[in-house]
Amino acid sequence: MVKKRGRSGAEPPYREQEGCMFNRSEQLEILNKIKIKDNETKRINCPFCGGKYTFTLSKRDGGLVWNCYKASCSTRGGTRVDRSLSSIKDKLSKASVKEIRKQLPLPAMTSDPRKHPEVMHYLETVHVSAAFLRGDVEVRYDPKEHRVLFYMNNGTGCVGRSLYPNAKPKWKAFGDTSGIFTCGSGSTGVVVEDAASACAISVLSDTTGVALLGTNISPLQKVQLRSFKRLIISLDKDASKKAIMLLRKLNGFVPTTIKFLQEDAKWLEPVELEGLFDESTRNCHY
Repeated sequence: MVKKRGRSGAEPPYREQEGCMFNRSEQLEILNKIKIKDNETKRINCPFCGGKYTFTLSKRDGGLVWNCYKASCSTRGGTRVDRSLSSIKDKLSKASVKEIRKQLPLPAMTSDPRKHPEVMHYLETVHVSAAFLRGDVEVRYDPKEHRVLFYMNNGTGCVGRSLYPNAKPKWKAFGDTSGIFTCGSGSTGVVVEDAASACAISVLSDTTGVALLGTNISPLQKVQLRSFKRLIISLDKDASKKAIMLLRKLNGFVPTTIKFLQEDAKWLEPVELEGLFDESTRNCHY
């Protein structure tokens, strides 16, 4: 078989041969020498086949993606990379702005729950009254919408639970509700369904009740959850898919486990919670 030779009569170098002779680790070693900023795309000569301006390299959202458009070069790939501090701050800022745009104003007129027997009855029923009377959570009553308000973010936001049996929506957010709702000051965070359950769970020693107030977890919430030594995702079995999704997203940040409940924590007596979340449960993780 006669090999094709170049104009000089010499056999062409490897870069003119079909495919790419660099494995993934070798490609990354070469690409790491190319300076590229967050949210930047570069179009350059391919460092692997020599093609002129056929190679693109992009760095966005914590990922590095590369590709050569020359037909005879098979170089392409992607990998996760560490984000710069400025990139993380920019991401969180954009997430916060997105959430703030959807804000409803805080209720203009609210009242002390202790002046309303129906409100206090609700707080006692969902086992929030102890945390409220201890001052661990700020709770107010909105007479206009007949809602019990659970405040967060230093009083700049709140979530309101309607006391009407068939109200829609049952829960409603006002003001800045970005981030997580917490009650308690323990090193173990127990992620529960709503603000009332977070208050109820705070009766446990060294435990903070945490409510995400939504189906998805935001970048800001991930950062806040890293302050805990461990996390326990504690939802009822009907929310098992959500619990598993949260476990996958959080376990790389904080040691996390799942504890399924038969019903929301707010409906359980303190002695029942103590039995479900004994010391061994709060210390286990995977």
